[in-house]
Amino acid sequence: MKDTSFSDAMGQISDKHIQEAIAIDGKEALEKAKQRERRRRGNRIRRFALPAAACLCVVLAGVLAIRMGNTAPVNPAPAATQPEMEQTEPVLGMDPAENPNSEVQIPNPMQDLGSPEAVGQAMGHAFPVLLDRTPETCTVIQYGPVPAMGRVLYTDGTELAMGPAGEDISGIYGGELVKELTVDDISVSVLTYGEQMYALWDQDGFAWCWYAAQGDSDQAALEAAVREAVAAIQG
Repeated sequence: MKDTSFSDAMGQISDKHIQEAIAIDGKEALEKAKQRERRRRGNRIRRFALPAAACLCVVLAGVLAIRMGNTAPVNPAPAATQPEMEQTEPVLGMDPAENPNSEVQIPNPMQDLGSPEAVGQAMGHAFPVLLDRTPETCTVIQYGPVPAMGRVLYTDGTELAMGPAGEDISGIYGGELVKELTVDDISVSVLTYGEQMYALWDQDGFAWCWYAAQGDSDQAALEAAVREAVAAIQG
């Protein structure tokens, strides 16, 4: 093998190859420096972020514990400052308990009064007395201090009710209008619903409803009963 000196070998390498080797080495060194800087920054961020997050958790837990621990109990006012319970009179239809201030007082909305006169007295208007009909039950329906409706059921199955003016007090929804008639300048609506025929009108500041007996479709008999009731109310 022929001996060759180092300088001779270097002299045989072109300048282009030397510049490429220097450039490659510089790129590698630069990339390694960038990687070291990124690792250094990442270590710095983790070094400060983790303790800060831990401190924030401790602070939030402390605030929550303080708020829960400082929830003040609601103490009732002393007996001397407690408002006295107002004793009220029972309304019609309520069975008063032995203790008038008892919390358990459930009113019965329907009260049997025994006569048409008693119904009229409770309603604040005379209830008509129909001479040819015998009352079977006489009741008022009351949800508050003033009765909402008075009803008299007769032994023949007919019924007359009174309630607030301008309202449909029949309790029947979806009735079909059969006829409009006028009785002593009072407009009366005759309706049917299934086997029930009834009439509605307003008179003397109240609404009135006449029910025919269940299954009775005699319209002439219903009109005669309405005329009798209108005349008795006016009397």
